[in-house]
Amino acid sequence: MNQRKIVVLSLSFFLLVGCAQKQDVLLPVSTTSDVPLPVSTTSPEALELFNAGIKHQLNHDFLLQPQYFQKALVLDPDFVLANLWINESDPAKWLEHFEKAKAGKDKVSEAERILVDMAVANGEDRTKDAIKLGEELVQKYPNSSDSYVYLGNAFRGINDFDGAEENYKKALEINPENLRALWQITSHHMNVYNGQVMRPKEEQDRSLAGRYIERMIEISPDAGSFHQMRGNLFRAESDFESAKKWYRDALEIKESQDVPKAGILGVVAHNLLFNGEVEEAHNYYDSSIEASVRPSQKIGQWTFKIQAYLFVDDYHGAIKAADELLSQINDFGFSDSELYQNKRQVEFRKFLAFAHNKEQEKAYDSMMLLKNYRNKQMSSLEYDEIRERNFKILDAQQEAWHYLLFGEYEKANSKLEDLYAIVSKIDNPTAIVNYRAMKGMIHLFSGDAQKALEYLDDTIETENYQYYSYYKALALKATEKDEEASSIFYDLANYNFNGWGASLVRSLSKEQLE
Repeated sequence: MNQRKIVVLSLSFFLLVGCAQKQDVLLPVSTTSDVPLPVSTTSPEALELFNAGIKHQLNHDFLLQPQYFQKALVLDPDFVLANLWINESDPAKWLEHFEKAKAGKDKVSEAERILVDMAVANGEDRTKDAIKLGEELVQKYPNSSDSYVYLGNAFRGINDFDGAEENYKKALEINPENLRALWQITSHHMNVYNGQVMRPKEEQDRSLAGRYIERMIEISPDAGSFHQMRGNLFRAESDFESAKKWYRDALEIKESQDVPKAGILGVVAHNLLFNGEVEEAHNYYDSSIEASVRPSQKIGQWTFKIQAYLFVDDYHGAIKAADELLSQINDFGFSDSELYQNKRQVEFRKFLAFAHNKEQEKAYDSMMLLKNYRNKQMSSLEYDEIRERNFKILDAQQEAWHYLLFGEYEKANSKLEDLYAIVSKIDNPTAIVNYRAMKGMIHLFSGDAQKALEYLDDTIETENYQYYSYYKALALKATEKDEEASSIFYDLANYNFNGWGASLVRSLSKEQLE
């Protein structure tokens, strides 16, 4: 019988006990009473690499994580959590890792099996199942702070911020230094990354966010990302000069460690953009593109640069930048699936520019090209029912949006009915938001502002739906609810984060306040 080593990584040494065929390995033990969740691997060396990757992940140096996970997977190709959590931008490669994690989930610990099942449930929009699995994890591992973090994440998936924070706080009762819990609570109260979901502004506690950031800096002072978060807090309040100091600190930390710095250079560019230093902002966007260490990161920084033109209503500048990127993208070394995924991202920004510059024919051609890229990406990947469903959702949304922007409301409504037939069956309260918001826009554009507000309801708020919030404010203004409308316009006019929705309505909101 082969001996199995159960390896517990505690500070800098291994404790070896037990026997069997596969090693059960624990994450680093903290100095608190926290009991880490088990992690199974056949290789102690793979574990060391995995833990190094996790440290970078907790410090939000996400581009460093896969370097360690990939090396761990060379040593143990069936390493379930490394396969499940690897930061892989190529959809085909990511799917390979995900399928390996699923295939191995019944050969490892109950914790790992539950984490895989939660990921599957979330991917299939089975949010209630994800919560039940999180509750099972807590029940079976009640002394692990991370159990409560993962349950909190499940509640966050349905925008139940109270339920999420209740569990994150339980995690912090067990381990006050749990960076996952600290970061998640903080991200409910301030903008940390592009595309996140936050509490409505009236529910946010920026002072709490500030305290938690200071705590994260104390726990991990060598993590430049937490200094960056402190800068974001100032930027949210339009205190751009104070933000500059924290961004300089973050940049110096990354430069001293010789770690990727494209992200922080892009953040410096955002701060300059919203401070009105547009030319200097573009210089920093160019530097962030040059400093990108992965092609996918280069695409991300280019996307921010394109949106920077949209923020100042320079639609032709945005299209020119997008075309420049598209002329290079075939040489980036992407697989077919990754190439078409990234072409979609760039072409989407072109669609935004054409549509909002009222170039109907070009917007339509761009929309059709987006559909073509989605089909090509689909054909490059193995068939997946959920992916096909999601692509159909994107097609219906895109076409409905195009038609409503150009006043073809009958066609828009027809496409929205196609959309509703799909999203109404999804077990996630956020799935229907785009349908309802665009229905509201059609009523607004048709002259029925009161009916529009039945669709542009409390779900539509400025922290998470900047684009739709603008049209909600127009509907409020049209129904003589001027104070509510002005409050939304003010928030949008002072929204200082680089997302596509805000890029289209920030300057329009300023005009409404003049």
